[in-house]
Amino acid sequence: MTAPRNLAGDAVAALVLLLGEDPATLPEDLADLRRHLQRAALDVETQWSRDADRTRDFDTSMRARRWARAVEVTWALARHELDVRLGRRRAGDA
Repeated sequence: MTAPRNLAGDAVAALVLLLGEDPATLPEDLADLRRHLQRAALDVETQWSRDADRTRDFDTSMRARRWARAVEVTWALARHELDVRLGRRRAGDA
């Protein structure tokens, strides 16, 4: 049996892990949570992108770009989950 989920959904939980956030310190209000995660995702994505541009090592650059892309895509899924929970979208909208 798995532990009960206390976040808005799987993508939100994945984003929290990807960003290294402590779930206990996140805002409980969904709108505040959305704003917090949006800011954090943008900051981390920007940092990975900058790191990719600063290095001359191809492998390091590609890893950084992939991490930036992972944050971008996970945020898009988490944003959708939060928007559904907030009533801004229907669950079937893509």
